[in-house]
Amino acid sequence: MKLILASDKRRLSAPVQAPDYPRKRARRARGWSEPRPDPDHERYLVWLEREHAHLVQATRHLADWKRRVLDQMIVVEDMRAKGYDTRLAETLLATTQRTLAEGHRHRQLILQVLATSRQSSDRRGSRAQRRGCDGSAH
Repeated sequence: MKLILASDKRRLSAPVQAPDYPRKRARRARGWSEPRPDPDHERYLVWLEREHAHLVQATRHLADWKRRVLDQMIVVEDMRAKGYDTRLAETLLATTQRTLAEGHRHRQLILQVLATSRQSSDRRGSRAQRRGCDGSAH
């Protein structure tokens, strides 16, 4: 039998607090994605790669959720044909449809960020072309 000391009881009953990670806290405060770095900055390509990876992942998730919606529609129709109560299956179908709609909105947000990024880098490129390769104004 193991004896538990009073000091051990206090330690065991104390609430466990999650460690504080300042970088993660800052990222959560900013939202889902990190802000776009300046296109002239070296981190820009890393950011751009990450956003493209997010786009691929969002597209993959959308395909999966479309399949789930279709599968659930089949389940609801089968249950209805057999005379079962379909309320719960219809609720699940509505939830998967809302999830699919949110996925479409998320993908559009990623596309908007990438389009904005492309426009700003195009503007920078056209300014650089007007200045010439050596950076001197014409």
